[in-house]
Amino acid sequence: MTKTPTNIFGEIPAFMESLVDINQHKKILDNLALAVFLVDEDLCIKYLNPAAEEIVSTGVRHA
Repeated sequence: MTKTPTNIFGEIPAFMESLVDINQHKKILDNLALAVFLVDEDLCIKYLNPAAEEIVSTGVRHA
């Protein structure tokens, strides 16, 4: 297990805390059985969890 970097005061830098939160949230989304699609304001896909990838790849195979 890797050690989380800290500053000279033993505190985790703020940007690292947000990265840890993102990684934890991504793990949760990646393990959902429900499909999750994350799109931006232009409806461009930014993230698909494995369940969503399965739906998309199944649709491509049947097309």
